[in-house]
Amino acid sequence: MAPTTHWTPKEELTFVNFLVEHKSGASDGRNFKAATFQKAVAHLAPLLEHGAIKTQKSCGNKYSVTWVGLSFMRDGGGCG
Repeated sequence: MAPTTHWTPKEELTFVNFLVEHKSGASDGRNFKAATFQKAVAHLAPLLEHGAIKTQKSCGNKYSVTWVGLSFMRDGGGCG
């Protein structure tokens, strides 16, 4: 069985900071182009501790999940 992608908190923070720094790579202000995610792969590579190497697809998936979560929190979602 192939290893799954695992994101450490440090990798997540580095990824979010990378996207903030490269926000001009977002086609409509929110959706990043594949080339931006490919650059993120190289940026994240030295931080890999375990799990599968990050790919353009896994970065895109992580962004989608993170964007939905941040939007949910921004819009007042959550517990309580």
